[in-house]
Amino acid sequence: MLKRSARVVSLVFVFLAFLLSSNHAGAGLGEGLEAFEQHNYERALAEWEPLAASGNSDAQFFIGLLYYKGLGVQQDHAEARGYFQSAYEDGNAEAAFMLGTMYHLGRGGPADSLTALKILTYASDSGMTAATFSIGMMYLVGDGVEKNRSEGRRLVLKAAGEGFSMAELTLGVAHLFGDYGFPQDEAVAKDWFCRAGEVGVQRYALSTGRTLVCD
Repeated sequence: MLKRSARVVSLVFVFLAFLLSSNHAGAGLGEGLEAFEQHNYERALAEWEPLAASGNSDAQFFIGLLYYKGLGVQQDHAEARGYFQSAYEDGNAEAAFMLGTMYHLGRGGPADSLTALKILTYASDSGMTAATFSIGMMYLVGDGVEKNRSEGRRLVLKAAGEGFSMAELTLGVAHLFGDYGFPQDEAVAKDWFCRAGEVGVQRYALSTGRTLVCD
């Protein structure tokens, strides 16, 4: 589960950067976002630091991402966790997802599954589909929580229904092999792989040695 969670963080990092560049460009963040997209991370940091110091949770979140990935700064998970914590306390759902994941993985500080679940639940309730998927996987495999496959299946299905590709892939594999209590059904598996797009087609070929043709 730790490797799966790490993949979630890596993929969602890119997704969040795109999302926020589209939706959070106001209030002085635009210059930093422009620099970020140009890979000028030092300038982005300089633009965001005054905003973060004044309590802007979007700027705090973005600086957290820089420290989390080591972009323009020395990678420092503890520093990233601090910025995500500040943004989460101001209600930032994206920061809540990253912070909850860091608590789950024990990055930047001790692991704490109960705190991770609480924070990820806030992110999920605030519309972060990646958090919904993460909680679902925690319940499916009993990672840091008591195993509850019924709840896990519900949450993974919810995330997939919202178009989260990792959830779609997970359901494709689960139905292909009958994992996690899902019924083994190759027709249903193919449908989920197709929903996941090209990566789903590739995963089906890798798992079966056969070509998947999607409508």
